Amino acid sequence: MKKLYNFMLVTFSVVAFNLSAVDVPVNPADFNGSRSTSNASQLTGNSAWGPGGEGFKISWSIVPLGQTFHYIYTITDAAGGPLNKALSHLLLEISPNITQNNIAQIIYNTTPNFTEDSPKTFTPQDGNSNPGMPGNLYGLKFEDFANSSLPVIDFISTRIPIWGDFYAKDGKTGGQFNYVFNTNFGTDPTLATVDFSGWIPIPDTHVINVPEPETWLILGSVLAISCLAGMRKRMLKTAR
Repeated sequence: MKKLYNFMLVTFSVVAFNLSAVDVPVNPADFNGSRSTSNASQLTGNSAWGPGGEGFKISWSIVPLGQTFHYIYTITDAAGGPLNKALSHLLLEISPNITQNNIAQIIYNTTPNFTEDSPKTFTPQDGNSNPGMPGNLYGLKFEDFANSSLPVIDFISTRIPIWGDFYAKDGKTGGQFNYVFNTNFGTDPTLATVDFSGWIPIPDTHVINVPEPETWLILGSVLAISCLAGMRKRMLKTAR
């Protein structure tokens, strides 16, 4: 009976892992949306991009194209107009298994092109490049925008949209750096999350890994055997 219990524990652990260790995909209803510093639960900004300034807004449109997705991000001030403080660069999180060796097959037709050293891990300690960024971010760096007051990032990806992080920065206003990031930066939603306002859609790796039917069959069999074993033990005790 003890061996059976241990087997059940392992089986439950495997199933629980498959249900919880996932990236949370974006619902198609959210393939068009935006986040703004006018709502503190969405974006956190500083200086001109903070609540006391013009603010910052990132909008997106994600269009399924058969086996790929067309991602378009548009940057404006909180009211939807041009930024008074033009964008210097934007960091967009991607999956760590997207590397310089395989990215050309995963993210392409990019405007503007991401920097040659991308993807990599960007940190708050990268000189003055990422002031105020609350943690590390593995992703792509976009700069050299055609219109840095109304920047647009556009690319095709084979990866589904999930909820993730970004960071953007410009120079200083009144001696303070202008920067912004999603409010839930550095955390990940779970299958129980219902409010995704603290993240934006990003291209990543995984879909929800629901256990295979065979896994549920094994689990059901284990439970059935356990019940029968328990009933037999009780019957033997009663017979005595």
